Amino acid sequence: MPRRPDLTAREAIAALGVRPQTLYAYVSRGLIRASKGNGTTSLYRREDVERLAGRKARGRSEAAVAGRALDFGAPVLASGLTLIRDGRVFLRGVPLETIAADWTLERIAAHLWQADEADIFAADNLPATLVLPPLAHPLARAAALLPVAASEDKTALAVEPAARLRVGARVLRLLLATLAGTTPSALPAHRLLAKTWRLKDKRATEGIRLGLVLSADHELNASTFAVRVVAGTRASLYMALIAGLAAMSGPLHGALSERVTGMLDELLRGHDAGAATLQRHASGAVFYGFGHMLYPDGDPRARLLLDWIEDAAPRSKERLQIAEVIRTVKGLTGLDPNIDFAHVALARVIGLPRQAPITMFAGGRTAGWIAHALEQYEARQLIRPRARYTGPEPIV
Repeated sequence: MPRRPDLTAREAIAALGVRPQTLYAYVSRGLIRASKGNGTTSLYRREDVERLAGRKARGRSEAAVAGRALDFGAPVLASGLTLIRDGRVFLRGVPLETIAADWTLERIAAHLWQADEADIFAADNLPATLVLPPLAHPLARAAALLPVAASEDKTALAVEPAARLRVGARVLRLLLATLAGTTPSALPAHRLLAKTWRLKDKRATEGIRLGLVLSADHELNASTFAVRVVAGTRASLYMALIAGLAAMSGPLHGALSERVTGMLDELLRGHDAGAATLQRHASGAVFYGFGHMLYPDGDPRARLLLDWIEDAAPRSKERLQIAEVIRTVKGLTGLDPNIDFAHVALARVIGLPRQAPITMFAGGRTAGWIAHALEQYEARQLIRPRARYTGPEPIV
């Protein structure tokens, strides 16, 4: 009798030896494909489950470590920037909660880069004014402009530490402005975005600040690792950040916020967000923006941002609907919202443009990208891992 191609939730959980919420997190990350079964049940692709179960079964042998190192597995690089421990985040030893209280993106950048904020973000340290490419998407626009900016900056390849730090500040200012579709400025990042988006409410400006700083760094995520690989070749900061933008454009990373936006368009369309959420679950569709492999008890970045939204707009209809979506998904899957979901929730509740979530995420993460590039320059190491060959044996 042929084996069924799909497994029930109970079978998948038993095969993996995980909790239900971990199974749902695998689905949300695209590691396991799910489909609708009979009634309201979901089915999980057997081959995906068996692949992940195989990784667990291989234990800690040398081959297993190599196979898992690049997938939430063994650490692969030394870094003094971000520590994630017991569900908390620390940037160079400072708790994220402290940073969230009142730090600006520029202050975080100076802290991560170990630089003098007043010097590197002086009013006269601005990038050249360039014509923005006629591209609608923020990431595409920024990726297209960076090579031009690199050719215009005579100190782009500076190796003297002080000069390199000032290049970093110019790159941050340029990238943030380009993501937002405006001209670089000496204004703090959150005020520049508020001005560009024509916001007059001080609470909304504070929400943007928080959205930026909570995105500043997150250890070796996909885009940051890409930046470090390019920086390891001694390419300029401008060129290294193109790699970060490219990685962030993927729907399993930064562009996930666009899937969250579409999902909330669907769930908040009617009068009963909870019922719409139940209906989506019954259809077998994925809940984007929930769960994170590093935070089984919930993403602390999302918690900080969602708590701020609740305090800033307690009676907002959209906030109440979003809270109902969160409660319903939690009850169905055991998963909590992550930072991608929180960015979209912020944009909807305080009235930011549709592309604000990816702009805040990439704009904030620029501080971390540059910090990692600077760290890689200091390491003087080319990142060149070896592949574990799995193809056919040579014909001799």
